[in-house]
Amino acid sequence: MKTQSNRESNSRKKGFQFVTYIFLAKLLICIILGGILVIVAVMIQRSLHVNKNTLMTNITSSGYLNNGKTLVLLSKNGTYQYSSGQWHQKKTNHDHPFVVTNQGYYELAGGHLLTKNSKGENIKNVSLPDQSIDLMGAGYNTNMVYLMNDQSTLFYTEGHYEDWKSVQPNGLKGKIKQMALDPENRNKLVILTSDGIYFSQNKGKEFNKIVNNKHITSLTYGKNDEVIAASTEGKSTLLRINTESRMQVPVDLSTVKEDTITRIIQNPENEKELVVITKSDDIFKTDNYGTNWIILAKKGQGLNGGK
Repeated sequence: MKTQSNRESNSRKKGFQFVTYIFLAKLLICIILGGILVIVAVMIQRSLHVNKNTLMTNITSSGYLNNGKTLVLLSKNGTYQYSSGQWHQKKTNHDHPFVVTNQGYYELAGGHLLTKNSKGENIKNVSLPDQSIDLMGAGYNTNMVYLMNDQSTLFYTEGHYEDWKSVQPNGLKGKIKQMALDPENRNKLVILTSDGIYFSQNKGKEFNKIVNNKHITSLTYGKNDEVIAASTEGKSTLLRINTESRMQVPVDLSTVKEDTITRIIQNPENEKELVVITKSDDIFKTDNYGTNWIILAKKGQGLNGGK
């Protein structure tokens, strides 16, 4: 009986020791993997080094040039471009806010609409239809330009620049904040007001509210009838909104620092590539609709080394 009892006791001890060894082995593997992840994170962080020649604050204009290969930003400190993981300051003669298209820039200056190529060189000057214009939008692939004055009158031209048409939009409510145009369709545009997002399919004659959210801080008009908007309702969120169905799909912002998003830029050649700029002048970029984000600038200071 004692021999049988001793055998059972030894068996239990060996079983306990085996379980202990398995637990310790798993713990060791977790520690090793954790250490590897920390090393990788440190390496990535070190690869993103500060570019002391950049200081981008109060960004007023943005877009993509060179078939989506170059991000361009206008700040109070000058014009900056980001491509192949590097920031560069450019002398592009931009003194006023601009809109980027596949041909270059449209810029408002001194009562004129300036047309510039991708290098920022002036091509054409056209007189504005009104001297109180304070908002502009342009279709990336359409050459369609919309202007709005301080009386909320819309003016547009279909690429002729001399033949301006005006319309008094119906349906808009709230203070006008931003305008964005469909990159492919001349008839479609959205306007952000303090009351929400309004959508027009007939060149601004009639607007219908598609988002009833007074906390929207910024928007852009992307491909496939999709508007991308940022909101501070509850916490900072990024939404993909279909203008037809009004269905909203959230974009993951979990790795983006919690801050108000003031500007959204979508790459016209790669709809999954988004850049967001925050109130603190932090700049983040994703190539996959938010699955992963990298930081391009911290408090306006550009970081080189991303892609």
